[in-house]
Formats: sequence, C-alpha cells, structure tokens
Amino acid sequence: MILANTLFQCVCYHPDEHQVLTSGTDRKIGYWEVFDGSAVRDLEGSLTGSINGMDITSNG
Repeated sequence: MILANTLFQCVCYHPDEHQVLTSGTDRKIGYWEVFDGSAVRDLEGSLTGSINGMDITSNG
C-alpha cells in the first residue's frame, strides 16, 4: 500500500521490478520500493499543474 497526500493520476512499474513510480495532483513524481511501499525519493515534475500521464523506457 502506498500512501501520499495526493490524488494519484498514474502509476508505472519499473522494468527491473524493484520500484513503482507515481504521479498525481501534488505535481511530484514519486519513487516507491516494491517490497515494503516505502518512499525512495520524489521529484518536482511540474511547476503549475498535475501530472496526468507518464511512461517509462525499457531500460528504466
């Protein structure tokens, strides 16, 4: 279970199966550990609006 103060808009599963990437209304891209759901890091993804779509390449 992943908890954050946002409305998640999209989720991507890392090709190496060790992280989940999320984005939402808080304008941040979050990296989460698959094993226990802990936050790895988050980045500012947008200056003004929510992130409504994301994709990840095959090499991560």
